[in-house]
Amino acid sequence: TTEAGRENTALAPNKRNIERELSRILAESGPDDMIFVMFTGHGFQADNFGGYKDYVGFAPSDAAPSRATDVEFGSTVSLSKLFDDLKNNEAKFKWVLVDACRENLGSESSSAVGLASSKSLPRGKALRRWEAPSGVAILQSCADGEFSWEFEGHGVFTRTFAESLTEVGDANEDGVVTFLEAAERTIAEVKRETGKRSIYETTQTPYLSGNMTNFVLADVKTAEAKKRWSAAVEAREKGDYATALEEIDAALALMPEKPEYATEKRTIEAFAEAERKAQEAADEAAKAAAEKARREAESAAQAERERLEREHAAALAAAKAEAEK
Repeated sequence: TTEAGRENTALAPNKRNIERELSRILAESGPDDMIFVMFTGHGFQADNFGGYKDYVGFAPSDAAPSRATDVEFGSTVSLSKLFDDLKNNEAKFKWVLVDACRENLGSESSSAVGLASSKSLPRGKALRRWEAPSGVAILQSCADGEFSWEFEGHGVFTRTFAESLTEVGDANEDGVVTFLEAAERTIAEVKRETGKRSIYETTQTPYLSGNMTNFVLADVKTAEAKKRWSAAVEAREKGDYATALEEIDAALALMPEKPEYATEKRTIEAFAEAERKAQEAADEAAKAAAEKARREAESAAQAERERLEREHAAALAAAKAEAEK
């Protein structure tokens, strides 16, 4: 996001842009909509700030990091206000993901996401567990006192959640990934991943709170079918019709009602048949050419044998005539 913001300032992850977009999304959402908000980075809490007894803030890219005053907290994006706004919003589904440490301020780790260090962030308390307001689901990346770890440049929680929106998150194999399927897989996989690697100092345990209705997040059957269809088109264009047929059959098995998939299969079959006929013609031509060459070779050999026989007969006749003299 920061890199995109360098090219387009409207995309920079600063307080003004984030709050503008949150306001727009909340204002435009209706009763049939889903609101999804994700924060990854520095988060912290403060007592009695901004009208909230237990203020929850998130640091945008332009949060003031050096002074320990209320102004510092005022430079954050208020999650407390966001929770209130979501609670009062009429959208059908509302959920928030937070990928941030919940260790004490002053702790440090080079592999943690959003670690609240007293040397560089406003004074306050690291994120504590909070319960989601009515009608809102919150999936937090770790439990109280834990770090939210990174691995190979990506947050373990964020990466795992993104993976869970693919076919690996479809626990019951019905072709879709629901919110609860993605959340349950993320919780289990993050705990397993951080528990098995020695590079992580502690296990990370995400948790889910809130009273929510389960809903579909990803139609993986459609996504997988489209991926196989694209692979079929690519293979056809390369002339690999066997692979193309394999891929398009897989796409049709997932979504047999898609007319473009059936059309693609007919196209592949037509190309494959044309190639088969061309190969047969080439084989026949090669066979005919080989047969012609064989006959010509045999004819030449026969002519040579006949020439030699004539020469031999002439030599014998000459020898006989000489002998008779």
